[in-house]
Amino acid sequence: MTLEPVMPSLDDDENPELVDFRHRFWWTLPLSVVVFVLAMFGHLLLPNGLPYQNWIEFALSSPVVLWAGWPFFVRWGQSIVNRSPNMWTLIGSGVAAAYGYSLLATVAPSLFTAAFAGHGGRVGVYYEAAAVIVSLTLLGQILELRARSQTSSAIKALLGLAPKTARRIKQDGTEEDIPLTHVHIGDTLRVRPGEKVPVDGAVLEGESALDESMLTGEPIPVTKRTGDKLSGAKINTSGSLVRRADNAGSQTMLPQCVQRVANPQPSRAPQQ
Repeated sequence: MTLEPVMPSLDDDENPELVDFRHRFWWTLPLSVVVFVLAMFGHLLLPNGLPYQNWIEFALSSPVVLWAGWPFFVRWGQSIVNRSPNMWTLIGSGVAAAYGYSLLATVAPSLFTAAFAGHGGRVGVYYEAAAVIVSLTLLGQILELRARSQTSSAIKALLGLAPKTARRIKQDGTEEDIPLTHVHIGDTLRVRPGEKVPVDGAVLEGESALDESMLTGEPIPVTKRTGDKLSGAKINTSGSLVRRADNAGSQTMLPQCVQRVANPQPSRAPQQ
């Protein structure tokens, strides 16, 4: 049995995508805040709004949309090309519509009727919507990638619980230490005091107390006797046990726990 990580285990600073998103978010967050304040409260500073306010909002929001939001537009384009609408289709379309309309209203306001005019007679724009959507989406991606990184650390910790070797009893009664990958179903194994149970199986001989806290969280060792079932990676605290290997490889409990932890990470809810 070979226990390989189900997915790469990366710390925050080792994940290039997370570092990139965090860099884009913090550099453009002040711009999004200023654009939002101007759009929502600019008319309170001056009755007719700030001179050239549309151009000011355009200058502030463009780095947010075109640079910070560029990875989202890439995914938006991929969803269109692959004909697979998803979250990025909605985000990309919404940001592009808000920014594109606002840009047209800024460059050619004469194309719009008086019904589109707002404070000071200028055509209303939605730069703040485009910028805020990008910033919030970046924040959501940062939180999601951090959560995945923490889950990867949990997987790494689970993999570290697996023993590397097992002590097999041969047919002539002699014993040998073998790599865990060489354990087969039906092998007779000995677990000595202080050792970890290598694979799942039943106790054939002996009695001992096992530390099962890695699986159940119970701090008090549980006594196991002949006929009882044992799961891999538990720690034998006292007596010697002779047991049969009933499962090996990915069929043992520890790899299944790792797989169950890893599987939900890239999955999406059907409603999405």
